[in-house]
Amino acid sequence: MPPKFTENRDPWYWCTAEGSEMFNLLVGFESTFRDKLQWLEEAENLSIVFEKNRKEGLHSAARQPKP
Repeated sequence: MPPKFTENRDPWYWCTAEGSEMFNLLVGFESTFRDKLQWLEEAENLSIVFEKNRKEGLHSAARQPKP
């Protein structure tokens, strides 16, 4: 990270809404296009797994008899 953005900041600054937004911008500026594509692919794979697990959970819950 460029020193001008990170120096003279309180440690709690990054836990605020403004600090979180700034941190995301800094990470975006530092990452390459390839890094961003890899992140998107991993997020898509995670989304697919969540959807699959959700559907399997609904099907298994529908098959179980209620006491």
